[in-house]
Amino acid sequence: MVTSATKKSLCDEYKGILELVFLFGKGVMYKSHIERLATQFWAWSEQTTWHLLKLLEQGGLIERRKTFGVVYIKLRKFAITYLTGKSREEIRSINITQEKRMFSAYIGEIFLLHMNKIITWERATQIYYRRSSLFLLRGQVYVALSELAESKVMNQHIVDKEVKRLKCIELRMRTKDHVEVQPDKEFDLNSMHDGWIYFDYATSKSKILHVAIIDVTNRLTPGGVAKKIANTAHYLITTGMLSSAYKLKFTIYVASEERLQLLSKKIFARSQIGDVERIGKFLIDHELLRNTNVNVFEDCHNWDIVNLNLEKTLFRNQKLFVGSM
Repeated sequence: MVTSATKKSLCDEYKGILELVFLFGKGVMYKSHIERLATQFWAWSEQTTWHLLKLLEQGGLIERRKTFGVVYIKLRKFAITYLTGKSREEIRSINITQEKRMFSAYIGEIFLLHMNKIITWERATQIYYRRSSLFLLRGQVYVALSELAESKVMNQHIVDKEVKRLKCIELRMRTKDHVEVQPDKEFDLNSMHDGWIYFDYATSKSKILHVAIIDVTNRLTPGGVAKKIANTAHYLITTGMLSSAYKLKFTIYVASEERLQLLSKKIFARSQIGDVERIGKFLIDHELLRNTNVNVFEDCHNWDIVNLNLEKTLFRNQKLFVGSM
């Protein structure tokens, strides 16, 4: 049996790689993502990273699991207590679901996609992690909102009120006490998180807040995309939360060429005359007008669909059905 002293020594020595999985994978990350990120941040070879992962597994700090024959890593309780400073009684073991495995695949690829902007571990942890809601738990997403307000992407006084409301909701859910709080809005930051919609990153030069919509279940429809964009735009813009200097850009992330073609044909209506936005604009405007009677489409800079090609790369040409993972 590995002693607690030995486990702590391993945590001290390899804290960086444990933090990588904890912060940017919510405690779960695919081996190939860890290897590529470790190469980027610490110039480690794949062999070095794999050797360290085996040491951490033998030390009782991580578990190695597989889905579709692809290895992913899950942090064990001791590692989480070490990183959070909480006792074992205060934390729960990570519950692995089908959707969590798929979400981990997506956020790992998105993280790697942004490496040219992030570059260093310091920038990743001090800037990207705090301003993106991709890596935050449901009850913590207001952290990204506050950080975006601090960097002038959001309006501070409106964000302060919203953060207070969200914190009260979180407290009420955790304590089950009758904390005085305004009624839940129909759509807010928690709704975004529940709908796989996240703040990705903001660009100060072009004044754009990038919002990610992730097709985690492989079931996203054109109407569903339109509704997510409409609700998010209304929540951020008509409340005055988003700075008037900024516009929104939505990126819909999908896992395969098949999903890309299905959504892009129906959303953007690609045709021989090159009209790529007519149906998309109609769908979004329709949802905005139907749900809010306010047309904020012109405040949405644009949108795009990105195929992360998970089926061909990470999952090695295997067809993805979330229900079978």
